[in-house]
Amino acid sequence: MDKREDLEKQVNEILNDETINRQIRINTVEQQFAVDEASSAIVYKLIGDLCYPDDNWYSSEYYTKAANIWESQGVETVELADVCERAAKSYYGIMGVEEAEEFFMKALSIKEKLWGEGHPDLASLYNDIGIFYQYDPEKSIPYYQKAMDIWIKQYGEDHLYVSYSYYNMGTAYVKCKDYKNAIEFLNKALVIRVRENGENDPDVALVMGHIGGIYYEQGNYEKAIETFSKAYDILKRTVTSKDPCAKQMKKNLDAAKKKHL
Repeated sequence: MDKREDLEKQVNEILNDETINRQIRINTVEQQFAVDEASSAIVYKLIGDLCYPDDNWYSSEYYTKAANIWESQGVETVELADVCERAAKSYYGIMGVEEAEEFFMKALSIKEKLWGEGHPDLASLYNDIGIFYQYDPEKSIPYYQKAMDIWIKQYGEDHLYVSYSYYNMGTAYVKCKDYKNAIEFLNKALVIRVRENGENDPDVALVMGHIGGIYYEQGNYEKAIETFSKAYDILKRTVTSKDPCAKQMKKNLDAAKKKHL
């Protein structure tokens, strides 16, 4: 066992001892093992792992400490990129938008340098950045596209995994009010999900709800009613009419019916 493995073993033994208060465990490993930059970065990373993803306040703090130390050493590694990625997700979880964007871009820059743009292992990061930018769909679409291109190359165009990319692209185009592209991608997602999960599936209803929303925005209330009705019927059977998604679908259906009068 090398020095790092021994350090990680000792730290994790303390951090994972749930008979002791978590803050005491954290304080203990900081005091005992964070004695220099090399060990401190590892200790901070392990504390971040302990807290992630359930306590984003703590994980963001400790991942940032670890990342700052490794960045100061000027060595770009996959481990540093992974810590940056987790820091980004942690900050996103506590609405630290600027910090999340900064760490997402650091993670992406390192991994693209190490692996090359379009590497298969980058797909999930591209997709996560697309989700992060969902408030600004014009930014999110290029990242969704990169993730989708990789997954299509890996799995083929009709794989269930790829359907989630189609869905993400479709919802992003809805926000851009590009309904032609939106309905194209949502229909692709719908076909795959119906084939893989059957017609009576909540995910199928979710996609249909978005398609119904497009018809509504286009003023095609008859098609909107038809689509919302199908989606609502699925949700009533699968998650009950009291589910928040089912309630929203019913509101959408009622709104379309009023417009159609």
